Amino acid sequence: MTHEEKAVENFLAGYNCAQSVFLAFAEDLGLEADFALRVEGDELEPYIERGGTALIKRGAEIRDGDVGLFFGDMVLRQYCEDWAGNVYLFAVNRRRSALDIRLPAADGAPICSFGRVLLGVDVPLPEI
Repeated sequence: MTHEEKAVENFLAGYNCAQSVFLAFAEDLGLEADFALRVEGDELEPYIERGGTALIKRGAEIRDGDVGLFFGDMVLRQYCEDWAGNVYLFAVNRRRSALDIRLPAADGAPICSFGRVLLGVDVPLPEI
């Protein structure tokens, strides 16, 4: 299958145009990503700059310290779960800690991750 045919197949499967082309070439470039997103803010700095591209592995397991793409607001945050089951979604850029999200276990709210950001490095977790 040519790159053009792969891109058309991806587009017909529901990916937007840019994602379709990206996926058509991803395997040839050795990328594990299923899709890519432009990072609008600075919450992932210094690992991904504002306007940079986050490569996402769809459906990948998210563990403590991983950065993922989460729920309806489509936020990119670092995941952490404490001993009591409380979940924290941290802005990687600690100057943006006001963007941190805390989801208490008592609320019982489901946490939906669309995938893991492929950074290629371990990001240290902040203190809870």
